[in-house]
Amino acid sequence: MASEEIRPPPEFPLLKEVRSILESERTKKTTVFEKICKFAHRIFGKFISDYKLSPQTAVKLKEAGINITGGEWLAGFLFFLLLPILSFFIFWILSPSLVENFHILILGFLLAGFSALIFLLYPEARASSLAAKAQTDAVITVSIMAFSLYHRPDLNGALVRAAEATDGALAREIRLGLLQMKQQRKYGSLRQLLTDIADRWGKANDSIGQSLFDILRSSGTISEEARVSDVMKAPVRVLEGSEEQLSTRLNSLILPTIAFLTFGSLLIVATIGLSPVLGVLGLSFIDLKFYVGLAAFLVVVFLAFTLYLSAKRPSTIHPIVLETSWENTTGGVMVFRLLIPFLVFITLSLPGIFYLLEFRVGLAEIFTMSLSTLWIVLASGVSISLYGYLGYSTLLEAREKERKRIADWENALNIMGSKMLDGKSAARAMIETAELMRGELSSDLKLAGERMEKIGAGMEHCLRKNENPLIRNFISVISSLRRESEIAAGRACMIAAEFIHM
Repeated sequence: MASEEIRPPPEFPLLKEVRSILESERTKKTTVFEKICKFAHRIFGKFISDYKLSPQTAVKLKEAGINITGGEWLAGFLFFLLLPILSFFIFWILSPSLVENFHILILGFLLAGFSALIFLLYPEARASSLAAKAQTDAVITVSIMAFSLYHRPDLNGALVRAAEATDGALAREIRLGLLQMKQQRKYGSLRQLLTDIADRWGKANDSIGQSLFDILRSSGTISEEARVSDVMKAPVRVLEGSEEQLSTRLNSLILPTIAFLTFGSLLIVATIGLSPVLGVLGLSFIDLKFYVGLAAFLVVVFLAFTLYLSAKRPSTIHPIVLETSWENTTGGVMVFRLLIPFLVFITLSLPGIFYLLEFRVGLAEIFTMSLSTLWIVLASGVSISLYGYLGYSTLLEAREKERKRIADWENALNIMGSKMLDGKSAARAMIETAELMRGELSSDLKLAGERMEKIGAGMEHCLRKNENPLIRNFISVISSLRRESEIAAGRACMIAAEFIHM
């Protein structure tokens, strides 16, 4: 029969860009937090009934991008709470004198409480960090969209350019929306797509939502003056929202910082004051064993506290583009950053360890009796400081370098635009601008201008690959305008400098 010969048509292969978008939405890298919770659930899963997360906890985990069940969350909490207690309890049981070494058990309970607190605060810190990154990427996305619409009222082209600018949450949502509109006919028009995105983002961040509505309003007006005015409102509004969040977040960090420093100092003083009293009771705390453990514990708490505050940092308007970031760091470099502070800690803490072991013979006695167990506290502070220097000095240097480069780009675009308005080509304007400037950007502009004169390449293709995405997209728009008129491209350069100055 003819029906037996009919074969279903083969599936059409997805385009490469479509497949990459869908795969990025489906696949998500499992975090260490999720792995620990799933591992703990294997241990405590038999003793935990079907625990349901509270609505607040579930929302916070979703914002942090953590995908675990209620049972896995409770198992992870018990794991973080019980592991320090059991570890220090074993050390205490195996010690020669349970009474004299009772401070070991106390430190175990302190560390258990601190570990449980880290478990509870980690989702909030991660959510704040992701929100800060999303805010930064959203500022760039809206700025690129507004800059593109300022020169040409093409909403489709502006959305496509903004979607390709970064890999942030707003850009990914625009890419997915464009794909759904084209493949699934989910949206009837670009305005409907942008309205849906603006409504969702407005519930989480009012400034971003309103800036998207500004762009929508600009695409529906007839007057060119009103259209340009609405377009310019979008980046200004989102930047003002970022500044408000900056002030709010910085003010919210003042109180916990003061509280931590105050109570941390009081705890040290109270420990010193109570040591003689506890020594009279026969607990032998007068030799500062408990004090050194508590002081070292506070040093570790301070490290965790600073990392928590850094995760809640306000968003950065211009992201830092690093050739070597923490995510791309090789295993050897990571081991180096951890091994050097560890070796320094072992070296500096040896006199304190000799003091605890009562090894006071010859030259060792001079070092052990000088600071006794305070050597361990000193080793903890120095090693953590060295860890911070090795881990973040490169990042701080790169941030300062990037800020200076952004400021140089503002001046360079103004000079280039002025020279192009005088009738000079873009390549010649870049070379002459480079002669007036100094630094790394000067050499980059000169090299790009020479390439443009020799091979006739576009402006964006002559820039370095890791250029700031905001600058790269501005140059891309300027390059497209240059095909129509050098005068229009020159004016666009000066408008781009104004956008950067915002």
